[in-house]
Amino acid sequence: MSAPAASVFRPDLLAGQVALVTGGGTGIGLGIASALAAAGATVAIASRKPEHLEPAAARLRADGARVSTVETNVREPEAVAAMVGRVTDEHGRLDVLVNNAAGNFYAPSATLSPNAWRAVVETDLYGSFYCAQAVYPVMKAQGGGRIVSVSMTLHYRGWPLMAHATAAKAGVDALTRT
Repeated sequence: MSAPAASVFRPDLLAGQVALVTGGGTGIGLGIASALAAAGATVAIASRKPEHLEPAAARLRADGARVSTVETNVREPEAVAAMVGRVTDEHGRLDVLVNNAAGNFYAPSATLSPNAWRAVVETDLYGSFYCAQAVYPVMKAQGGGRIVSVSMTLHYRGWPLMAHATAAKAGVDALTRT
């Protein structure tokens, strides 16, 4: 009996497509990049932490992925525009954006500093907007594309110690539906 397939999707499902994953150097983003590559996409992973990029790229390449890396800070519109420009210059197109970059930590609302609040909202919500806005003209010129935003479900009912993250992700959900 043969081993089960690693994915339910054809390995060429995304052949010829380029996917950009923000926060792609670790965790969920790296897992998403791996799944996209396994489906045949060329993957660009982005992170504000350069020390995460090459180890992640090496891991993806070891599995046969075509991958590039780009250091960026999604909280800065100019950096996001440069990231999208670099990816499209290098790969000639951009078909999928995965808004995954996020900030998250537990903190009581009563003691959450304005800077901590701002960091999470700017990374999660503003970053998702800046990235979607930057890829729009590229995808429109190509005749289409896909934008996927990673979110959470905690904001549907609220969650202790997570006011900053739940507020930001509620905004991401509304933005993505718009």
